[in-house]
Amino acid sequence: MRGLKIKENVTCGTLSVIQLETQDELAEFPITDLSVFFKWLKNYETGLNYISIPMRECYAEMIYILRPQTLIVLEPDTVYEAFKLMFGTDAYAYMEETAATFFTANKNDMSWDMPSFFKLFYSANSRKEALTIYNHWQEVIPLNNSSFCQVLEVFEQHLDEILNYFSLMEATHKEEVAEIFS
Repeated sequence: MRGLKIKENVTCGTLSVIQLETQDELAEFPITDLSVFFKWLKNYETGLNYISIPMRECYAEMIYILRPQTLIVLEPDTVYEAFKLMFGTDAYAYMEETAATFFTANKNDMSWDMPSFFKLFYSANSRKEALTIYNHWQEVIPLNNSSFCQVLEVFEQHLDEILNYFSLMEATHKEEVAEIFS
């Protein structure tokens, strides 16, 4: 499978495009002018299966317009980093402490603190299983806490791209199995 990874370096103000099979940097653009990246992507060769993006809506929108058949993926490290930026470096500790404050027992053995949720969510073996975990987690979190509401809002906004990570893992596994038997 052919894929690209779009990586932002906010400190340097650059956007890098990396070919995942070779780990080669194909291009670098200024973050301040994404039209240059848009033009580059528009002219990029065909045969692209997926693109891993930063957790910003503008990248997904560009790809949906230019390459509607390409799978847009938000990888786990991208999601973790987005929540660290949103809540600060102590996000997990804060969310875990909040969870402990509201309830002492888990509903149906589902812990709803952020570290446990992410660990369980990203250990799922399929898109369907991950979605089931996410849906169940929504049922047990305290909606009277604004931080959890923010997490839900971000997840809902990017749910397809987050779940596409599991679709990519499934497709990659099927491709590896097919190679073994060919």
